[in-house]
Amino acid sequence: MIYNDFGHALGQAGGNELAYKVLKSVELVFQERVVLELNVADVLWSSDKRASKKYI
Repeated sequence: MIYNDFGHALGQAGGNELAYKVLKSVELVFQERVVLELNVADVLWSSDKRASKKYI
């Protein structure tokens, strides 16, 4: 899925806020997708570890 990959790449590049927005938009369409959930957790980890834990 390209938007998941794009969100992941944004997070890896340090654009966590935009990455989170992209990934949350993808989550609205593809719920319970394991790879997506892990990517959201990775993006949140640096700013909100508590929220991150609900995705792992």
